[in-house]
Amino acid sequence: MAQVNDADSTGIIEKMVARKDTLVSYAAPLDFPRRPILERPIDSVLMYGKYSSRFRKELYNLLIRQGTRDTVKKWTPINNSGMAAMDGKIIRHIDFAKVDIFAPAVTDTGYVPRDWLERTTNSLHRDTRNNILKRHLLVKPGDPLDVFLTSENERLFRNLSFIMDARFLAIPVKGTDSVDLLLLTQDMLPLGLEAEMTKATLAVLGLSNHNVLGFGHQLEATTYWDMENKPHVGYRLSYGTSNLAGTFASGELEYVHKWNQESYSVSFLRDFRSTSFKNAGGFLFENTELTRNIVLLDTTLMNVNLDYSITDFWVGRLLPLKSSSKWIKSGFFLTARINKYENQDDPLSDNEFLYLYQDRTLMLFSTGISREGFRKDKMIYTFGRIEDVPFGYQFQITAGHEWGQVKDRPYLGIGAAFGNYFKNSTAYWSARIVLGSFVNKGLMEQGAFRLQANYISPLYHPNRFQFRHLISYLYVHGINRYRGEFVSVENRSGVTGLSSPLMRWNDKLVLNLETQIFSPYKLLGFRFAFFGRFDLGVVTAEKLSMDETRLFMGISTGVRMRNEQLVFDNIVIRVGIFPGMPHDATASYFNIDYLARSRFQDFLPSKPALAEYR
Repeated sequence: MAQVNDADSTGIIEKMVARKDTLVSYAAPLDFPRRPILERPIDSVLMYGKYSSRFRKELYNLLIRQGTRDTVKKWTPINNSGMAAMDGKIIRHIDFAKVDIFAPAVTDTGYVPRDWLERTTNSLHRDTRNNILKRHLLVKPGDPLDVFLTSENERLFRNLSFIMDARFLAIPVKGTDSVDLLLLTQDMLPLGLEAEMTKATLAVLGLSNHNVLGFGHQLEATTYWDMENKPHVGYRLSYGTSNLAGTFASGELEYVHKWNQESYSVSFLRDFRSTSFKNAGGFLFENTELTRNIVLLDTTLMNVNLDYSITDFWVGRLLPLKSSSKWIKSGFFLTARINKYENQDDPLSDNEFLYLYQDRTLMLFSTGISREGFRKDKMIYTFGRIEDVPFGYQFQITAGHEWGQVKDRPYLGIGAAFGNYFKNSTAYWSARIVLGSFVNKGLMEQGAFRLQANYISPLYHPNRFQFRHLISYLYVHGINRYRGEFVSVENRSGVTGLSSPLMRWNDKLVLNLETQIFSPYKLLGFRFAFFGRFDLGVVTAEKLSMDETRLFMGISTGVRMRNEQLVFDNIVIRVGIFPGMPHDATASYFNIDYLARSRFQDFLPSKPALAEYR
């Protein structure tokens, strides 16, 4: 199991017969072990006792709360094993129940808002509508109950940007071979805010709604303010939806207008987000006019005017294979893609270092085997929200051809990926290896070799604080790359908070070590994870050799903050030092930033792509 759980009351819930107008409640025996809802170890600060004032009590209730570690640990199962006894029974009805967005777990249907802030937020929030939830169902009334499919469906709901968690409960219909399903869902507050000021003359402010009026539509509006260029004010507008007419295809429209960019794009995507999907594909069209600096290995081209369009189309087919396990699926896949980059004006140049901005058409085909399952875990990249951790493997072969502005050439690539929990442990590991290259006159050209490995330790519980260790390793090697191309270990590409032209070269190695400590307390719904991090980045000209090697280090500590009920990115406060940094480096010793939550790379097939060189 991904986590060692205490007694799970959901087995009791699933044995109850609930009518459409009845809330599910915990029918646990009186001696069922429960921890206090609130533990108050900081009473000495906010004296919540006999002589405390009403103001202090209200302030305590509003600001400080015990984290939900134990509650979540009890009520969250590893999979839908509690429904296994009803597997194969006919689904008669599927009903829906909404759980309060502030509830500690999706099965806490009886949760009542505890203060004015929660009550006010609830009054302004519109829960996801039932017809939108129905569009995302993989199971239908009249179908036999497939326990694996319901678990997959829960994962699809959790992947939506506006759903915190989802859980199916199966209720047997007395005297029949049928069951009723109850889908419990917990929304996130869909309003998002982006605010950034990199300097006094440059700022960004954005607002978003990821679930407009409960219809599952996403709207984003961003304003750019730049006093050093005209016009001073620019903007970006975006509209998207996660499921077009029940096809599980997402769509997005985007328009950007600012001093150096005028662009619009439209995209549709139905990826292999579930092993039950046999068909997938996507389409993107983008048209852009842009003025930008082109950074090369040893120089920078200033204020280059670009006017181009990108057309990208791909399709895929997944053929299921027999599997010995109910909780893991295998498949043989075939995918095909065509990508076209076209300049609207005359070609920029025939020079190789401007290859990315030259007319070209790329066609790729990919085939391989995918085997994947998911386990539920927590406190890896989130602060208690359920995470679906993939395990399995994938082998892939990619071939294709490019018709370029200067020359035509074939492409060949192979790749493999693995991931699993260690035996008899909750520690997790994963690894990916990719080798791909164009072939020109019998020689490899613009190729890349990429090896990536990750380790996630078990979650340790020495006291109310919990912690785990994360290790990541990345090695990228370029094979006969064009002049001017490079990889970098700058900032988020390697050593966080440090940038310098000396940190760019042909090959790179990055090692990141991090310890995360999760606090059990909340402040206005935000949870805190303290971290210490060591970054090591190495770049080299041809291969990792001591005579042509540059090494960079960074040591940082700080805190990440996130309210899992909100769609906001993580807020990060970081302090760092950089031993032996280059004289021309730009270092960020203290930084407050937004950081998107990391996600696991799964082992499902995706559109064919070149081996990444970055």
